[in-house]
Amino acid sequence: MNRVRRSFTAVLAFLLLTLGGMVARSQTEAPKSIVPIGGEIHGSVLADFGEEDQVSLADYPVYLIEVGDKDPVDETRTDALGRYYFDRRPAGPYRITAKAPGWVPSDPAADFTLGRGTQHLKPVLVRPDKDGIIVRGEVNMAGETSLFREDPSTGFRQTVQVEVETCAGNQSERKKAHVNTAGEFIAVGLPAKPSNVNVRVVQTRRTPQEREKRASDWEEFATYNSRRASQGGVVTLDPVELPSRILDATSMNSIDW
Repeated sequence: MNRVRRSFTAVLAFLLLTLGGMVARSQTEAPKSIVPIGGEIHGSVLADFGEEDQVSLADYPVYLIEVGDKDPVDETRTDALGRYYFDRRPAGPYRITAKAPGWVPSDPAADFTLGRGTQHLKPVLVRPDKDGIIVRGEVNMAGETSLFREDPSTGFRQTVQVEVETCAGNQSERKKAHVNTAGEFIAVGLPAKPSNVNVRVVQTRRTPQEREKRASDWEEFATYNSRRASQGGVVTLDPVELPSRILDATSMNSIDW
């Protein structure tokens, strides 16, 4: 009987020691962090030339920053409508900044708190820097054919970019600008007092894999020299109408990486 009592006492002591250790560890271990449930962020970027003159900016870089940090936690670019999206972000305080060479914000970036669901932010307004001239123009297709095509089943997307060249004597400068769905484009930071402005129109065709790598397959399909009307550092080009041309997604050339 004494032997049974000693065995029972030993087992009980072992269990008490084991339980005590587990409690001690649970008190000293840091609790696991819980990621708050968040949602999506939708917004847009507009070129601000005044209250009655705001233009959607395509392919403009946008950065998402957590309040209190300097480095962005995510980044994206606007689509042809000037819209941007951030999806599946944890809830919390954030700030949106839109930065690109030749552009400055019209207003300071405002903080916001993301909760569940979708948060629609007011447009980010940016204006051209004072250095250099601004070239504005418009490109459209004949026969009301859209410059933009998209095939959701394959992920094929066709967008348009222009290359603006200003010439003054023997010197020239080139800048690229993306065309929005209205056919408008804006190039900034070009040398002042150009004698002529040339615009080369190109298009990009992307598959989802290439879009992830920011790769493009360019093809020139129109070049034109436009008369210019300059006022207050802004050169406004004559609208150009391109011949109707539809490209087949299956004709895309492969790109070597």
